[in-house]
Amino acid sequence: MGIRAGLVTVVLMMAVIVSSGAFAQGYPDRPVRMVIPYATGGGTDILMRYLMQKVEANENWRVLIDNRAGATGVIGAREVSRSKPDGYTLLAGHIAPNAINPGDFVQPKFSPDWPLAEVALAAEAPSLLLVQSELPVTNVAGLKKWLRAEKNPTYGSDGAGSLAHLQMELLMAMPGMTHIAYKGGGPAIQGFMSREVPVIFSPAPVAMPHVAGGKFRIIAQTGSARLATLPSIPTMVESGDKEFSAPLWWGVFAPLGTPDDIARRWNAAVNKALADAAVNKWLGDQGYSARPMGIKEFSAYVAREVERWNRVAAGIKQ
Repeated sequence: MGIRAGLVTVVLMMAVIVSSGAFAQGYPDRPVRMVIPYATGGGTDILMRYLMQKVEANENWRVLIDNRAGATGVIGAREVSRSKPDGYTLLAGHIAPNAINPGDFVQPKFSPDWPLAEVALAAEAPSLLLVQSELPVTNVAGLKKWLRAEKNPTYGSDGAGSLAHLQMELLMAMPGMTHIAYKGGGPAIQGFMSREVPVIFSPAPVAMPHVAGGKFRIIAQTGSARLATLPSIPTMVESGDKEFSAPLWWGVFAPLGTPDDIARRWNAAVNKALADAAVNKWLGDQGYSARPMGIKEFSAYVAREVERWNRVAAGIKQ
């Protein structure tokens, strides 16, 4: 009886292993839902829609984009974290829900109860510091002087607890400023273009399409080096603020427990798309830069970012 039971156990274990392998080999046999936790027209939406088109073409997969905006990316991130870990629901991750909000920067209710597994880093991009063209401001020092002279200074961002929110708090370190929090980079740049706020940090890919109109002034950007597409715009470090070598970043995340084989296939698919010369040209023209890396390297990257922004947020709270 014991021998028979043992044989049954072995057979069942082998069946599980075989079925798991078959599942991974046959993946995907239906469309994959890519949740973008922001509104259309923002940096995450622009990048991931383009990149997923390349993945679809290269891999013969079908990827359905699903925008789930709200709470600076947390609503979408939380939904994905609670989804079945079968590789059919993924997150277009971003620095805010995946590195800044876990630090409980602005709202304690944003505790990190949306655990996710890192799959692939896609790209980085700087933020551009924008001011309305009619403001008597041409550089960062002039902006600080102007804001301090205003009775009720106002600024916008793409959400409470977003990188743009954090950047402005770091820049001014000044109480009494009114913060207008939009639901993503797209709505934020539209609000700025409608002159609802005088100053804003905006992701380069979101602001770049509006540069030619001459309706606003770019006085600095947060990258570590000047952009080839905007060579006359100084970095924040060059402008005297050493804390601002801080790019935004985007990547693909999956629910915890997603099979390793599927995660590896997605990592390879994203990296293959990023290796394409035409993709790199498009990224550069939009203000992004490709950052292909393996899963372990991406996990370490995210861990460093969480630690970094925890420290920054703690310093602001003091």
